[in-house]
Amino acid sequence: MNKYFENLQNEELIEFFLTDLNTLKEITAYVYPNHLYDDHSEIDAHIMRCQQILQSYIFSELSEFNDEITVDEIDVLAAEKAREIFKLCNKEIEALFETGVGKVVYLGESK
Repeated sequence: MNKYFENLQNEELIEFFLTDLNTLKEITAYVYPNHLYDDHSEIDAHIMRCQQILQSYIFSELSEFNDEITVDEIDVLAAEKAREIFKLCNKEIEALFETGVGKVVYLGESK
């Protein structure tokens, strides 16, 4: 185990990531009637935001080591750890795509 992650356990990071991931309950898209809408792009954007939030959290936790390693090295470590956690949450991520969270409102339609 990398000494920089001794106080930052995978279980804690998974819980942190899933808390944000599971906040997406519904996407409402307003689109033109002849436009085919796919909510996967919105889900992808949500997942990327959650991964960035996780990476920022890890970065801030590792910043206490800035006297031992450079900011660039901290950034690399944070990105690698975020990708590791992301892979461990693959089942939960796939569930978002399977269940879908989209609601489409076509412009010109009465509500």
